Amino acid sequence: MDGNAHPALSPSASPGAEGLADRPLRIILNPTAGQARGARLKQALDRLTAAGATWSITETQARGDAEALAESLARDASVGAIIAAGGDGTINEAINGVLRAQRTGITPAPFGLLPLGTANVLAGELGIDTPGSAAQALISGSTRKITLGACENSDGAIRYFSMMAGVGLDAHIVAGIDPALKRRFGKGAYVWQTLVEWLRFQPIAYRVTIEGAPHDAASLIIANGHFYAGRFVVTPEADLADPALVAANFTKPGRWAALVYAAALPLGLLPKLPSLTRQKVQSLRVDGPSDEPVQADGDIIGTLPVQISLAAERLTIFAPQRAKS
Repeated sequence: MDGNAHPALSPSASPGAEGLADRPLRIILNPTAGQARGARLKQALDRLTAAGATWSITETQARGDAEALAESLARDASVGAIIAAGGDGTINEAINGVLRAQRTGITPAPFGLLPLGTANVLAGELGIDTPGSAAQALISGSTRKITLGACENSDGAIRYFSMMAGVGLDAHIVAGIDPALKRRFGKGAYVWQTLVEWLRFQPIAYRVTIEGAPHDAASLIIANGHFYAGRFVVTPEADLADPALVAANFTKPGRWAALVYAAALPLGLLPKLPSLTRQKVQSLRVDGPSDEPVQADGDIIGTLPVQISLAAERLTIFAPQRAKS
């Protein structure tokens, strides 16, 4: 699959920071970004150019393109860095492409982010809050290895996630979100969809099996980092450097319990609720109705049943020194 060079942002190189011109940055861009996001991208690219970076952009055309592009770049020894420019979905696709190549024995170039999305959860976890800090992480060349989660469905297909996977209310919200509303209203679209899903909420009992022990869940979030849906916190103990996932089990069923959970999230009270249990895990299995959606990093990746595990692979990623560790 061939991408198109970005029409407004030509490949650039200029003298500057040592080594940047010899370490070409290949940027995978989701072109659905609006004017404001385009300005943020330009700010980051201008900073890279001023520092002497050599970069080029390839646009995605459809869902799945970022994954295919990233896998191809991961197999190209001349690439100095693989950069995903877009939202959490684009970043997740690109990570899956890199890991697909890595599973075959390839050592890919380091991965980087130019966060242009609504929530930018992984970027926040890494301390990349602005276009300037995103560019600076690439300029500095500072990298770290982070853990990943892996979701395996009944046919053996594996999808990786960097921050979280979910079953239950949050997966239904992700499944129901209108992309046009998301582009127009950003996080407001999620607030609206949360209300919609609450109004039509039908309690479902999920069976979660951890180390052979069964647990009932009304909803479940499996976290690799402590941020969720932006800068909210569900699992304060989760950390990208920790070789464990954190299973957050919403144990209390019912519509009113779901409302309490939803209200507690923005108030920072969710981790304090006794009906939210948290446990570090290496793997777990979730069973339930076969049409129940599973989300990973904010995109639907399949339906139940699903096995969710700490991935054996690690991802080398550009991150500033102040990142949480």
